[in-house]
Amino acid sequence: MKRGKMGYQFIVAEAGNPVHREAILDLWRRNFRLDCNDCYDWLYVDNPAGATITLLITLADQDKIIGSASVMRRDFVLGGEIHHGGLAILFSVDPEYRVFGPALQLQRAVIEQAWEQGLEFIVGFPNKSAQSITRRVGYEPLGEKRRFTQLIWSKEKLREKLPKAFPGWLIAGGSYVLDAGLLLRNTMVGGASSRTKLVTGGKPDEKWQQLWEKIAANPGFKGDLGMDYVRWRYLECPYRDYRISQLFGLQGDLLAYLIFSLKDGLVLVEEFRFSDEKWVPELFAKFWREMRSRGVKAINAGLVFNGNTKHMMAKAGFLSRPMDRDGVILAPGEHSIRWKKLLQKGDWYIPDGELDL
Repeated sequence: MKRGKMGYQFIVAEAGNPVHREAILDLWRRNFRLDCNDCYDWLYVDNPAGATITLLITLADQDKIIGSASVMRRDFVLGGEIHHGGLAILFSVDPEYRVFGPALQLQRAVIEQAWEQGLEFIVGFPNKSAQSITRRVGYEPLGEKRRFTQLIWSKEKLREKLPKAFPGWLIAGGSYVLDAGLLLRNTMVGGASSRTKLVTGGKPDEKWQQLWEKIAANPGFKGDLGMDYVRWRYLECPYRDYRISQLFGLQGDLLAYLIFSLKDGLVLVEEFRFSDEKWVPELFAKFWREMRSRGVKAINAGLVFNGNTKHMMAKAGFLSRPMDRDGVILAPGEHSIRWKKLLQKGDWYIPDGELDL
């Protein structure tokens, strides 16, 4: 146990400790409205990169746990070299203690623990309410951040944008024309191509691993996406249903893939990778056509990125807008600046699957 300022103490949570387990689950229920007992072992114990690092903050005079902060171990690859990093996740403080002091102390304590346990850096994606704290503890900005969208069916979007008094028959007619235009554009970028085949469903296999090894050897910053991690992170996730779509060539070779979830008639693209950038328009075009047949309204992908990514997504038919969440990175000592400079070079992107843990 470590003592902080102003009467707070910090406890390094032990994954197998039932008191710590219940305290963390209670914090999730109170602050995230997340009631998911299965999430605990999945997140804190089963991660193939290692156990999640968590600090609990208590009131020293009451022995009452009022918050927690975690760093999930996450291996990243840069230019073929593996780096043992972490993702800042699940920062939670009870409402009556959400003043600057406890939150700042808690962040500094979990960062110190991460360095003690050998992590090279921490990547975070704070929302607006947490951004002032991440700046104070020394995180450096990481890349540009935008949300990319492809419209599939236009009627609801037109109804949302036009005045309420606008006649329904005009909205229906306008959406009919717009939807025909969207389908034509999809055909032009490869949605009807016969040189590839999109398969939705299934699990990562040896072809997946071979593609990942090829991707990992390329320049650019990315999280480990080998079979073990993908099975754990997406297919074994206890709180959301993820599916995989894979783009194959005529000889059965895996060219590209994406991982997605569905929510309220929208597709959320959590991850996507490819053997060559030329396959990106075709991957999304064929996926768009499949989602259209299911009545999905739009495809959405949030990215923190550097370099050519915005242009690549535009070629695949996406429009974009700024995203509220920041991308940030922190490393021991002066290494944050070194990592910031390294990641200002080259093309890379970090998608929603990393942001939404």
